[in-house]
Amino acid sequence: MRQMMKQIVFMAGAMLAMSFAAPASAALLTFNFAGTLNAGNTIDGYGPGSPFTGSLSYNVPQAPIAACTNNCQYLPDAVSVSFGVAGLASPGGGTNRLRVQNNVGPGLDSFSLNLNAGIVDTIPNVTVTSMSMVLQDSQGTVFADASLPLSFPPLSDFEIRSITFNFMDNLGLPGTAVGTLSSFEIAQTPEPGMLGLLGISMIALALIRRRG
Repeated sequence: MRQMMKQIVFMAGAMLAMSFAAPASAALLTFNFAGTLNAGNTIDGYGPGSPFTGSLSYNVPQAPIAACTNNCQYLPDAVSVSFGVAGLASPGGGTNRLRVQNNVGPGLDSFSLNLNAGIVDTIPNVTVTSMSMVLQDSQGTVFADASLPLSFPPLSDFEIRSITFNFMDNLGLPGTAVGTLSSFEIAQTPEPGMLGLLGISMIALALIRRRG
């Protein structure tokens, strides 16, 4: 029993050391947002005054795709996407780009997220072909650097909080709707390996307490 306890404690300690020594290459992040459309075309119920909600889950690399100082671009892999207008939601997916800018130009911080995908909404005959989100702070005080923010500043810190949806109907006619974000947050999901590591650590602690 004592030997087994020692082995478990040793394994847990070794795995903890490895987890601190090897930084994670990506983070599973979920971007939740909501707001109201205030301009653009009206297509099958989409138009000014319509509320929208969305949730974008990505595996986002914590290092930018190239060396940068104040303008960093990240290319995350989409895990799941949902989008809804007037309380309706639907699954989708696609490629995207995420950019963090710190002190670009005369005191400008910004966070932008682009999604290029064919997301067919539950309102018939409408496909969301792309979406772009821009949060901009003209004072340049929101971000200290251009690294990927895992905890996001309050939305009220940004003077510009816009989002643009591009649509296509079943006749091939395009449409655009522009909205203002009323809420935006980033939620980080623990990686499965980290959850397993925590489980082993808890077992080791329990055995130590029992032995004590």
